[in-house]
Amino acid sequence: MTHATAPTRRYVRVGATADERLRHVGWTAITVVRALGDCWQWNGARQRNGYGKLSNGHHTALAHRLAYETWVGPIPDGHSIRHRCDHRPCINPAHLLTGTAADNHADRVERLRQPHGQDHASAALADSDVAAIRAAVTGRRGEQAALARHYGVSQAQISLIVRGKSRRLR
Repeated sequence: MTHATAPTRRYVRVGATADERLRHVGWTAITVVRALGDCWQWNGARQRNGYGKLSNGHHTALAHRLAYETWVGPIPDGHSIRHRCDHRPCINPAHLLTGTAADNHADRVERLRQPHGQDHASAALADSDVAAIRAAVTGRRGEQAALARHYGVSQAQISLIVRGKSRRLR
């Protein structure tokens, strides 16, 4: 009789600090915005919108918020954490800053992720990102998933972009 061996899963120890929890899953240093330095791309679970998340069993936290609170300081009431690099999975504390919802909206307009006057943030990628995605696709297996991780969007969104069903360029 043979016994199948289940893959072993490493758990962070009970009572681990936020720093230990963030470092347990880890991140990959990738260059997204050279002027800011490398992004630390979260390698753990992600929300559908690309933001990293982690759980302590009772509560789920956004990785970039936990990184800011752990390595920079408390987040003021009513403030969110904004990314200077516009890379949602990034947890590099040098790329994170606090701000109001109005600040976050102004960032989207300024960085051309959302046209002025548009009331929703459906445009997570700049036109230059969409063009780069289309130029990068060769059809290799796993390529769209890798692009999705890099840009912090779903693989389905990358597929729609590649097929011209989403984000038609002007």
